[in-house]
Amino acid sequence: MVSKKGMTLLEVLVVIMIVGILAAVAVSMLQGRVNEAKVSEGKAIAGSIAVALRAYYAQYGEASVANPSLTTLGIRGSDLDGTYFDPSNFSWTGAYVGNGDPPFIFTVTVQTPEDILTPSRITLDHNGVWTEIP
Repeated sequence: MVSKKGMTLLEVLVVIMIVGILAAVAVSMLQGRVNEAKVSEGKAIAGSIAVALRAYYAQYGEASVANPSLTTLGIRGSDLDGTYFDPSNFSWTGAYVGNGDPPFIFTVTVQTPEDILTPSRITLDHNGVWTEIP
């Protein structure tokens, strides 16, 4: 009796299908992680702007200007250049209210570039609360 070694065509097709399904799932999961990494770059830059706004309002108090410019905050435009984000992606509003807790309020808004799937906009407020808008 001769023993048969090897795999049938059906077995090979089943293995190829299983590998294909696993690859599709892995690529899908990786794409989500890449998108999250891109968003985290924008959040890091927004956090830097928030720190600068806190320092500015703490230093100048009532004499502060609403919505100070990058230069007023001590930030160069190139400081906001990332791999996926540039200064045009960021805007902020703020005001010194004096008798509140905290005595100043602000919101930093990040408009995500087109190559980031979701969210389309992210905001960070003076309380440190992130809001992602799909």
